[in-house]
Amino acid sequence: MDSDVASQQVVEGTSEIAVITLTLEPHKSIAGHRVWHDPFEFICAQGHPLANLAKPKLMSLGVY
Repeated sequence: MDSDVASQQVVEGTSEIAVITLTLEPHKSIAGHRVWHDPFEFICAQGHPLANLAKPKLMSLGVY
């Protein structure tokens, strides 16, 4: 289930609790608490052009 769907079910009262992976704007009627920190990493094969970048950014990946 998508994080936005799960959090909406909590807001609507059809679910009592949800574990979500996206940081959404908090809704005034629910409380959220971070359970763990899960940073994203860029990975690629050693021969890929991005492997030569010391600190690739989203723009390097063509993601906007």
